[in-house]
Amino acid sequence: MRAALDGGLLALLGISLRVIRGGEPKFDALLQSVIQYAIYPSIVTVITRDFPTAMSPGVALLSHTADRRSQLLAVMDQLKPIMQMCSKKHQEPLCDNIKHADHIRPDRNPQAERTCSKCHSVVYCSRVCQVEDWRMFHWAECPHMRERYLDQKRGLKSFPYRYRKFHTNLVRHFYEGIQVLRRTWIHTGTSKITDYVPHEVDQAVLILPNDEDKGLIWGTPVDMYAQRTLNLGAIEPHLVPRFKAFIAALNGSVSRSRARGARPVHLAHGGPILNDGAGAIRLAERAFRWRDREMNMVVLLKQTRVVRFFKARTNSEADEKAVRFFNRDVGVKEEPLFKIVGAMMCMELSSRNFALQHVCRRAWTRVTTIKWFGAVHGRLIAQAMS
Repeated sequence: MRAALDGGLLALLGISLRVIRGGEPKFDALLQSVIQYAIYPSIVTVITRDFPTAMSPGVALLSHTADRRSQLLAVMDQLKPIMQMCSKKHQEPLCDNIKHADHIRPDRNPQAERTCSKCHSVVYCSRVCQVEDWRMFHWAECPHMRERYLDQKRGLKSFPYRYRKFHTNLVRHFYEGIQVLRRTWIHTGTSKITDYVPHEVDQAVLILPNDEDKGLIWGTPVDMYAQRTLNLGAIEPHLVPRFKAFIAALNGSVSRSRARGARPVHLAHGGPILNDGAGAIRLAERAFRWRDREMNMVVLLKQTRVVRFFKARTNSEADEKAVRFFNRDVGVKEEPLFKIVGAMMCMELSSRNFALQHVCRRAWTRVTTIKWFGAVHGRLIAQAMS
């Protein structure tokens, strides 16, 4: 993707805006394929730098197609927090010991990250956390992770830790925004929020059961999710024990809420929310494209306070406030709604069938893209000669 961007892909998309018809599906598909790789610092930096200049000549001609103009402007809103997250000062340090929170004190400054000297793939905030995680999980993981690290050293470009940290913080940021959108939408009962959050986001960020309402589009029953994930082989074998510990932490949080006699919060336009408030455990998953493979980032989160919702004189105003929160700047001086407890990266296991499907999909995309750009080029020539 970086080579395509350096070769002028955005400029070509900008030129095509002059001749495409409204609702051109191939343009939309290609634009989305560019955006899905914008979750890497090296890619989003180029896109945010070149996108306005490349698109501005074509956008100036789009006064008659407000939807297309809105779509292109929305792209920049989507990219803004990703670009801001590139700054390390906005990234919360990771600790791969899921019991990390039991050892930290609020009055103590965070220590420097300690990397495993053998596999260089996991990090810890202290020697205490490193020893505890070794006894629980890492003794079995380390040899496999070391092999991957050595592959990276040989030039095979494995998924580096800095990306795992970047993506984990990105998942946490968007998860918080979606939670506020969701809570506000439940109270207002309007459709604006669900229209604003695209289905791609709903599918990418799985908000696993923090409540007893299975009807909302953001909820996926945890047992169904865990079984499906394991059956599909989405978790590498050496990471299965850690994944099961994530699921157990979530289920334990829900069980504790019930044991305390927590009364579900019955909202005006939705089911009861049970597992909520300071100390509640949540689980989110986000799929990222990494070269020709799909990476699944599973993030365990601990809630710091009750998720708020916005009130206003009208439901529309409340929805707009929630949308502004979703598009908020990264690094705003406010305690996050969730702290990162753990994060694991799972590389989807390839099968021959999956590889064949992927090759066919790439070939089809390449052929249709070439045909489409050829048609656009032909229209430009016809306009120049007329």
